[in-house]
Amino acid sequence: MKSKSGMTLKSIAAIAAALSAYYFTTTFLFGYACPSEIVLGLPCPGCGLTRAAVFLCKGRISDSFQMNPMLIPGAVAAVLRIIASKAPRWERTSNICVWIFIASSLASFAWRVAVMPGIEPIVVNKDSLLFNAALLAKRLFS
Repeated sequence: MKSKSGMTLKSIAAIAAALSAYYFTTTFLFGYACPSEIVLGLPCPGCGLTRAAVFLCKGRISDSFQMNPMLIPGAVAAVLRIIASKAPRWERTSNICVWIFIASSLASFAWRVAVMPGIEPIVVNKDSLLFNAALLAKRLFS
C-alpha cells in the first residue's frame, strides 16, 4: 500500500531497519551514534537540539541556550518554510530566513567550539577516526 508521498510500507520498514542497524552498530563499536563525532571528534552544529528543546519545555531557558542557542531561530525558520509552502508570496522571505539561519548556525557552532570546548555538548572525542589517523601519521612520519 502506497502513501501520498509514494512510499510503501516495505520502504519505510527498510529505512527503519537500516537506521536501527546503523545506530546499534555504531553504538556498539564507538559508544555513540553521531557520525560527525565518530569521524571528526566534534559534534555537528545540531548537537544538543533535542536536549535544548527538553530544557525549553521545562522552562530552563539558560540551559536550553547552552545546549544549542539555535533552537528558537530554527523553529522560526521552520514555521516560515511551512507558511511559504502554503502562501507563495512568503517564499522569498522564507528563503532568506533559512539562509540566515544556516549562516548563523555555523557561526554559532564556531563560537561554541572556540569558547566552550569541553562543556556539554561540545566535547572533543579523542577516539575519533580523524584523531587516530593523525596520531598514526605522526608515528609513521616522525
